[in-house]
Amino acid sequence: MHADAPPHYLSVASCGLRPGDAARWHADHRLDEAAALWSRGASLHEAVERTGYVAGAVSGIHIENLDAAQRPALGASTCRALRDDALRDSGSFERGGDAWIVLAAPVALPAAGDAARVGAQALELVNRLRRSPQRCGARLMPAADPLRLSDRLAEAAAGHARDMARQHYFEHQDRSGHTPADRVRATGYRDRRVGENIARGRLSTEDAIAGWRTSPGHCENLMDPEFTEMGIAYASEPGTGGEVYWVQVLAAPR
Repeated sequence: MHADAPPHYLSVASCGLRPGDAARWHADHRLDEAAALWSRGASLHEAVERTGYVAGAVSGIHIENLDAAQRPALGASTCRALRDDALRDSGSFERGGDAWIVLAAPVALPAAGDAARVGAQALELVNRLRRSPQRCGARLMPAADPLRLSDRLAEAAAGHARDMARQHYFEHQDRSGHTPADRVRATGYRDRRVGENIARGRLSTEDAIAGWRTSPGHCENLMDPEFTEMGIAYASEPGTGGEVYWVQVLAAPR
């Protein structure tokens, strides 16, 4: 697909888009490859994953019996994909009168040097939740006082995130048998209560916290009024396809 995507045979005007709106699409050769794989029978998500593109969202458009002299009518699902401002990367493949088009949005994964910014962002998101009552599964948790960041809790979180990423496991107890409380105390932090949330996947900061919010046990940790401090960290290793290990440690100091 060219940089002025979508291709000539898609009448974006029929979806309520102006010709100039097409400038927002960016051609990505990996999505051209994904479109070709999709055309050969791979599922859309498998095709994108096999190219190494780390997608947060993907949409595919398959047009059959393409006639370059006639622009095909676009269905509602195609128009929704074309209107989605997040789907800014594109690729396409044509064969035998058919066209396969892939639109995608990359995952906004945090960079290694973004720890301080991510910590501040996560704290803001968590405290925004704590300002209002939240239903955690069957339990209604009342609003709670805001948390503050702790460097020592962040240190404990970072150590566990790196260990899980390097050794490819996903548990609260590490390979040496240490619990979250053990790791917190090893930093010199004196606690009277410790909790831990973990997540794994192609997850941004917002994704990780949103996932915890919808999981009853994790949500209860987020809203626990006894916790007053938190630390959060993330880690990823080469060869994991962009997968990130997230650890949030919450605690009440003595």
